[in-house]
Amino acid sequence: MSTGDLRPVGRRAALTLWLSLWVLSVTACGAANHSPAPQAPAPIRSVDYYVSPKGDDRHDGSQERPWRTVRHAATQVAPGSTVHVAPGRYAGPLVLRTDGRPEGRIRFVSKTRFGARIAADASGPVTVVSLAGDYIDFRGFDVTGRGGDGTAGILVPGSHNRVIGNDVHDVKVACQSGPNGGGGIVAGGGTPNYRNHDIDVVGNLVHDVVGTPRRACPGVQGIYASVAKVRIANNVSYRNADGCITSWHAASRLTIVNNTVADCPTGITVGSGGPGATGRGNRDTTVTNNVVYRCGRGVAETTDGEHRVGPGNRYLNNLVFGCGARGLILGSASPRAGGPTVSGTITADPRLLGRAAHYRPTAASPAIDAGTATAAPSSDFAGVHRPQGRRVDVGAFEWSRAAP
Repeated sequence: MSTGDLRPVGRRAALTLWLSLWVLSVTACGAANHSPAPQAPAPIRSVDYYVSPKGDDRHDGSQERPWRTVRHAATQVAPGSTVHVAPGRYAGPLVLRTDGRPEGRIRFVSKTRFGARIAADASGPVTVVSLAGDYIDFRGFDVTGRGGDGTAGILVPGSHNRVIGNDVHDVKVACQSGPNGGGGIVAGGGTPNYRNHDIDVVGNLVHDVVGTPRRACPGVQGIYASVAKVRIANNVSYRNADGCITSWHAASRLTIVNNTVADCPTGITVGSGGPGATGRGNRDTTVTNNVVYRCGRGVAETTDGEHRVGPGNRYLNNLVFGCGARGLILGSASPRAGGPTVSGTITADPRLLGRAAHYRPTAASPAIDAGTATAAPSSDFAGVHRPQGRRVDVGAFEWSRAAP
């Protein structure tokens, strides 16, 4: 083949090479500018773990080889985990940091109601149990503690958490050491700007949350809501230093329903003020079907004077008795915000059993069949279906002939 014959062949080869390089460069450029497909979340695995006073944290957490401490279990969980805690004493403080997911909550459950007991004692402020992650359930525990200003039994600084069926009691808070007060169950926790939300406080006993050295102590509350969208239902709250159920800071759009509160300086407070409070104030809150008994004042709206309460607040079918002339103190705190809706209030002796029976109603109680279906839970403190009669009962218990 002559040299003249080589030239056309070289040009074709060069052109082919140039086209190949151009295609590669375009492909590479497109790949560089194309963001990768989002990764699907890891699938949820429902795993059961076990904790026992006879266990060992070097075990695998199985039913046959349980862990010794709830603290260790809290470091091992993932979305979908359930931690079953056997009766016994466990040391606090306990911080639950790991997040669950909407489709895979993390659950800490006392195997016997009130059988797993968690306590903490400190000279300074102490939180016995903190639900710092999101989508966590904490159910059936006995919680007690002692500490300085700012002490709490159960604190909920996370969102979408549920505190269910616990006995929070004998939380003793140094009364004169500072301005932060304390609480039995605190739904909020003072996260930046009080932005956590969606917390359920359901079916708990909260009592004897008091100041030391004196029992009465302003700012030491039984159940305290400081953020938006807290649901407080079927609780029995009594003999606490200040409010049985109180809301303040960024509290708004609360549901306070079918609780029984007794023997507190204040029964139920719907308030707005202090750090975290917004210009919109505590609004669209529903307070319904509650028994408020023997409190210094019954149900009150209050504000720091700079933030409003309402509009949209509703007070429906509440029984208020033994609170002197200070039964309902509503609407006066923020007249320009629009008055609350009030209906169905009962001012008669609720005819309750005593503290030992958690203030259950007797057969003669005017709370029976006196409630409204608005926001009412489908069962009561003891798990009895609502309603048992023609209508929902007022208070934490649904009366039935079969009830003890």
